[in-house]
Amino acid sequence: MITPSPAPAKSAYLPGVPLLRVLGATAVVYTHLASWYTARGRAWTVADLLNVSLVESLHLIKDLEVVGVSLFLLVTGLVVTQAATKETPGQFGARRAVRILPALWVAVAVAFPLVNSGLLRPGEGTGPVGPLTLLSNMTLVEFFLSPHVILIGSTWTLVVQVAFYAFTALTIPILRRWPWLVPALGATVCSVVLSLVWDARGMAYEWIGVIAAYMPMIFIGQVVALARSGRMPTWAAAALGTGHFLLFVKADMIGRYVAIGDARPRTLFVVVLVVLVTMNANGRLASHPATSTLAARTYSLYLVHQMALYPVLDALFPVWGELPALAVGLAVTVVATEVVHRFVEAPVVRRYRDWEKRRRQRPAPRHRRAPESRGLARS
Repeated sequence: MITPSPAPAKSAYLPGVPLLRVLGATAVVYTHLASWYTARGRAWTVADLLNVSLVESLHLIKDLEVVGVSLFLLVTGLVVTQAATKETPGQFGARRAVRILPALWVAVAVAFPLVNSGLLRPGEGTGPVGPLTLLSNMTLVEFFLSPHVILIGSTWTLVVQVAFYAFTALTIPILRRWPWLVPALGATVCSVVLSLVWDARGMAYEWIGVIAAYMPMIFIGQVVALARSGRMPTWAAAALGTGHFLLFVKADMIGRYVAIGDARPRTLFVVVLVVLVTMNANGRLASHPATSTLAARTYSLYLVHQMALYPVLDALFPVWGELPALAVGLAVTVVATEVVHRFVEAPVVRRYRDWEKRRRQRPAPRHRRAPESRGLARS
């Protein structure tokens, strides 16, 4: 008979998570910079050097595609699993919504006029877009519509993360009693979904498949977190992690959801090794205040970097040349990231947590006792 798991035997704290966030953000910005050069038919010496020295030697995907995404999704599994064991389903869902939605809304609202003015080109042939497109991008519904215009391309990973958040909120009671059962259920759901939609046609089915293809990355992070905290035996975590990795390979073999080459599973394997090595890092780099500062801003950077970089590079590269255009583009990106983090992301989360604290400290309402109770008390 399976019995509920014992309380965690080890600390769940992972000192290397901020460094992993910084590495993931750096990889995402690098990949999108390389994509800009490729789309404009320009050569980038940095990308050429990295493709020869790192990508080809490890047989990864060109321009480190999916490296940053894989890091972010794995870290999501690590961090969110720890939070879920301490929060109610409602509290978990509300905190995740407060964390991602306000900054997303602001970023999409800024991207909207940039797209309509032609300064930002989210896709070939994109013309002016209307308020309904703005609203559907703010809610991520646009990904499931056809045809669609995605104002901020990188937000596709939020679709996967939101699906994982919903799954986690529903399974928090199970996660507390039988932690191993949640990633096992996740593997079952992803496998069934991939089998059902692989030959279905339509944008909605396409993105349901994308969710099922990429959620195994988050579940790998989850089993690592459960093993690290002592809530799951190492052998069970290895078995479940392997199962989710094979699901990712299955999605790659289907070859429909993200066509980026056969090196996709290999890239994930390397990223998993990086996470396992780095998550416990507590050296000077991992614990440096600059790492924590940058890590706190990675979500804002993730949202704004394309809309900050691309218009600047398009405008200045032909006039000033590569290095000045890159310097200005990166400076604009830093400023935009800081503005969104300092004036939107951080204060909204802080005020919500303050509201939660005041709500907990509020005295419970005093109810009048029923007449029978008063009579019993007097007797």
